[in-house]
Amino acid sequence: MSRVYQGRTSVKVWAQKAYFESLTSIDMGLTIFIGISNFIGAVLLFCLRKQAFYFFVFAFALGLLITVWHIFNKGFIAALPSGGFVGMLFGWGLTVTILLYTKKLQKFGILK
Repeated sequence: MSRVYQGRTSVKVWAQKAYFESLTSIDMGLTIFIGISNFIGAVLLFCLRKQAFYFFVFAFALGLLITVWHIFNKGFIAALPSGGFVGMLFGWGLTVTILLYTKKLQKFGILK
């Protein structure tokens, strides 16, 4: 931290360190669980399985619940991911696009 105060390190690195230190083991576990769900969804989508949609929905919903939980417990600014509000919107937009694409494939009978 002394490097931050001496001007040798950007404040962004210090803010990231503070953010990661504020995470609990539950936060880390749920984040890993979301990542695993997304990975399984991607593998299932690659295999053209309709279950992919449900894994993506589960991961997205769990991520939203965690964000709402953090907003109520830490405040809106502290709940934002490292990319900030724009990064959060971009991530959500990308996820919703994947959900819509997967649902469309399911509707047309491509996913079995």
